[in-house]
Amino acid sequence: MSLIDYTLVRFTIGDLSSISGIKTPALRMWEKRYGLLTPERTDTNLRQYDLSQLQKLLNVRFLLQHGHKISKIAEASQQQVFEWVHKEVTEKHPEDYYIDELMLSCIGYDRIRFLELYEELLQQHSFSVVFSQYFVPLLQKIGTLWQTNTVDITQEHFIVQLIKERLLLQLAPLEGKKSKTTSVLVFFFLPENEIHEIGLYFAYYLALAKGVQSVMLGPSVPVSALAKFNALPKEVIYYTHMSHSMRPSSTAQYFAQLSEALLNQPQRQLWISGDIVQEIPSVLTHPQVRYVGQVNDLEKALNAYAHYDREDSLVEQ
Repeated sequence: MSLIDYTLVRFTIGDLSSISGIKTPALRMWEKRYGLLTPERTDTNLRQYDLSQLQKLLNVRFLLQHGHKISKIAEASQQQVFEWVHKEVTEKHPEDYYIDELMLSCIGYDRIRFLELYEELLQQHSFSVVFSQYFVPLLQKIGTLWQTNTVDITQEHFIVQLIKERLLLQLAPLEGKKSKTTSVLVFFFLPENEIHEIGLYFAYYLALAKGVQSVMLGPSVPVSALAKFNALPKEVIYYTHMSHSMRPSSTAQYFAQLSEALLNQPQRQLWISGDIVQEIPSVLTHPQVRYVGQVNDLEKALNAYAHYDREDSLVEQ
């Protein structure tokens, strides 16, 4: 059950189109021809849809994506639609369903439903898979919907906080384990004024799960504060993320500062994630820099330093 009164969560037909990816003319046609959606009307005669209507639409889209016909879906009872969805989810296509359901829990501020879905996913996958294959696409989708004003900042913060809580719970037992890899030390940090830290914490989680000695410095770390670690008598890896909040020109300038301060001797590496990095040739060609584009890239990079017993690993190989 949501803690928020659903009457506070209302959508325009444009919102439904943005969330579902179905064009507005198609929605209007389905509403008129099949009675698929049943909006309320405002005093000014504008359509408004509640969360149950959005859920129904997402189920329709899910079935359409997997071979069902709109005419058959429209004729079916609500129970029949749920049975078809359940069959597709359990036998064939769980990813789309779970991402949609997680998104609905976000939009409806439904913590309990989110946790139910999360526990179901953990029974099927490792946390690493749940995060990379479900939470990352969810965050990307919510971010897009926020940019188009379909969801607001409270809904985005709600889901980010829920995911961050799950991540910190997974980290807690790992941080209590003594690292088995002592020849290298990885420092995790974000640039100054960068505060979006979930991806950084997940990278830190992967490193600890593989037994790699790591230190989390967190968001908004000045370059000048990192230089002292170059005095350490071991291999040092600096891991950071550059987001699109930085322009390519400022990203290139920031990389030049990092390179000068941190890569001025052997046995020093800089690992960087973030799509914007691909727009900076000087980053991609530097011999001591590794671009980490995907979760698999990071896992491969960490495997070179990993030292853990098979039963100790929390990462699905």
